[in-house]
Amino acid sequence: FVFAADEALLRQQAEQAGKYREALTNYVKALQSVSEGSTKDQELREKIIGLAQKIKPAPAVPEETVKYEGRAEAAVRNAKTHEDYLDASKEYKKALLIAPWVASYYFNLGVVLEKAGKPDEAIKNLRLYLLAAPNAPDVREVQKRIAGLDYEMERQSKVIEKKPESGFNGIWRYY
Repeated sequence: FVFAADEALLRQQAEQAGKYREALTNYVKALQSVSEGSTKDQELREKIIGLAQKIKPAPAVPEETVKYEGRAEAAVRNAKTHEDYLDASKEYKKALLIAPWVASYYFNLGVVLEKAGKPDEAIKNLRLYLLAAPNAPDVREVQKRIAGLDYEMERQSKVIEKKPESGFNGIWRYY
């Protein structure tokens, strides 16, 4: 039985020894055991992306992720509601638990979350995309997309703040 602190030390030692593939495997295992969306989840994803970029040749994308990517794409093709897009996001998240260094999965997840009405989560994933693909040809467009989502979130928060306290809002007609 190995304690979490011991596992963290083993990951760090493997990384410091230049055993990036071993460290990557151990960081992915750690990611699979933390709460989705937690601070630790974010930290591990950033660490994994950084490690994957050091590995030459780049780590292979496990075959298992193809299934989830295909399911996500099918869900998007048939999506009509926010819930449909959330279903697609669940499939991308499954792929990202297996291969959390794959930039395109973060981009696609960000777009799907945007369509699902989850701008904060979309931004987080689009930022991870930029981290995973710093030289991508669409960096500027993605940065603008993030800025647009941020703007929408600001506007939504202002609309919520301006709503009157009473439940009587809207146009009333009396006949």
